[in-house]
Amino acid sequence: MAFILKKTDLTELHKETTKEFAYNDDLKISFKSLANPKFQRAYGIINQKSATDTPLNAQTIGDIDDDELTVDEALLFAVGSHLVADWNVENENGEKLPINGENFTLLSASVDDPMAFFSWCMACAGEIAKEISEQNDITKKKLSKGGNGKTSTPI
Repeated sequence: MAFILKKTDLTELHKETTKEFAYNDDLKISFKSLANPKFQRAYGIINQKSATDTPLNAQTIGDIDDDELTVDEALLFAVGSHLVADWNVENENGEKLPINGENFTLLSASVDDPMAFFSWCMACAGEIAKEISEQNDITKKKLSKGGNGKTSTPI
C-alpha cells in the first residue's frame, strides 16, 4: 500500500479560520489567525518602520503630518484590517459598523483600557494560530493505515 499524503494548506487555514471571543461579555469579535499572511506582512512593515532611526531634530518634529500613523495606531489599523472577521459593533443608529482599520482604532479608543484590549485581541488571534498549528501536528503524527510502519528496504 502507498503512503497517503494529505495536502494541508496552512496559509489558507490561517486566512479562513475564525473564532468568536467575548470581551467584557458585551463585545463579541471573531478573529482570524495571528499568522494570517496579510497581517504578517503589515506587521513586518510596521516593525521595519519603527526600527528605522529617524533623527530626532526640529525638522523631523516640525514635519510631522496629521496623516502619519504612530506605530500603535498602525498596529491597531492592521488588526482591524486583517484579523477581525466579524463583530457586534454598532453606531448610534443601531447600524452594524463596517469592519476596517479606522473603525477598529475608534473601538479601541472607546474601551476602558485600550492597551489591555489590544493585548486581548492579539492573544485571541494567537490562540487561533496555535490551534491550527496543533491540529496540523496531530495530522502529521497520524500513521497511514496503508502499511505496517516498517520500511521495505534495509537501512
